[in-house]
Amino acid sequence: MFRDGSRAQRGSAREGWGDFVNIASGIDAAGNAVAQIAYFTTKEFDKSLSRAFLGGGQLHKKAIKVKAILGSLRDPNPFVGIPVTKHGENRIKNAVKYDLGDGWRLITQQTDKTCLFLVVGDHEDADKWLDRQKGMKPAVRDLRTVLVPGSGQQVVHANDFRADHHDMPVVERLDTEAMDHVLDGLPRSVARKLEALDARSTTTDLESLVAEIPHAQKAELVHAVFNLLLSGNYEGAQAHVDLSMGRIGLLEDVDEAEMLEVADGEDIRRPALGRRNTRHGSHHSRSGQAGTNGSCTFTPSRKR
Repeated sequence: MFRDGSRAQRGSAREGWGDFVNIASGIDAAGNAVAQIAYFTTKEFDKSLSRAFLGGGQLHKKAIKVKAILGSLRDPNPFVGIPVTKHGENRIKNAVKYDLGDGWRLITQQTDKTCLFLVVGDHEDADKWLDRQKGMKPAVRDLRTVLVPGSGQQVVHANDFRADHHDMPVVERLDTEAMDHVLDGLPRSVARKLEALDARSTTTDLESLVAEIPHAQKAELVHAVFNLLLSGNYEGAQAHVDLSMGRIGLLEDVDEAEMLEVADGEDIRRPALGRRNTRHGSHHSRSGQAGTNGSCTFTPSRKR
């Protein structure tokens, strides 16, 4: 979307949609509307930006640069002047990494309809975050944003059992219909071993079983669900099942008309556009406070 050769854009909003409308319309070189882009931030992004902003020195300067991008979402390209990193990224689908200088990265996820701000941090922190969040997907349940978490975290219990359920098979943490869906079509020998995994099991144990699953998509689902169960993220595991079963849908698949109706969820929300200062300063909300949370309605920018 905003990679090399990005197209010009301008803001747009539907009259009467209230304060949660936050969509920019893509405009081609002839001035014709070609797409609509909805901007979102994740809870992890908000936290990482706040840490950098309060960190002082170079951290603060990087945060100011990111806040300037957030304050420029009405512009044709809010990322203008911020280079994309030289190396691609495949741990998260459609991820685009921006080079903030001094090894700092801004990681986003961009489709033809959406742009999510995922995290900001130095190279090492950003790389570790991507490892943990491998396979992360933004989704929608009943027109409310939902985060389907990544499942790349390595679970190593090292005999540090969880007192409440260390000997309970993790399959019991999901309802029967959900687990039947995950195990459906697997070789019985693999399914039995998966059903025996408990909180003492590790990612290495799981991966040895996943390697026996011939179908890549099924193997990805099994790994995501069970690794999240092993790490104690039961809601995240359920989210992967719900997405696979069609109970929830991907955010990028919401049509443009319904995108206006998508409400903030716990982990994904629309950023506040607020009043814009300059590309080199922070932006302010209607109350005059700098920030990235919440949202507001804005009027279309005029073509110059």
